[in-house]
Amino acid sequence: MYQKDFKEIRAAQLRILMTVRNIQRCCTSHCGLLDKNRFMLFAGVFFCCNLEKIKSFDSCEFYGELNRCLYEILGGGYSLSSCVQFVLGRKGQYILSEIMGQQRSNLN
Repeated sequence: MYQKDFKEIRAAQLRILMTVRNIQRCCTSHCGLLDKNRFMLFAGVFFCCNLEKIKSFDSCEFYGELNRCLYEILGGGYSLSSCVQFVLGRKGQYILSEIMGQQRSNLN
């Protein structure tokens, strides 16, 4: 039973890490330049939406793995917390409203 639970938890953790890498790809231009603000916004929203699942892992090892992934993408000084704080901050809210405005204008 424990082995099955561990495998399910690890599979969920790997899906989260894969999603972060997919967000990276979506926020990278064809020239290979990463839009850090857009990445932090999308990653932060993803983390907020999956906060209960991420908390349920209760694993310092996974948090370390996730923060290393963010470090590889964004560089030093960024973490899961900084992505969430970005979404809740003024700049994140501004970018989100711009994106939502573009979505509305594309629908018209």
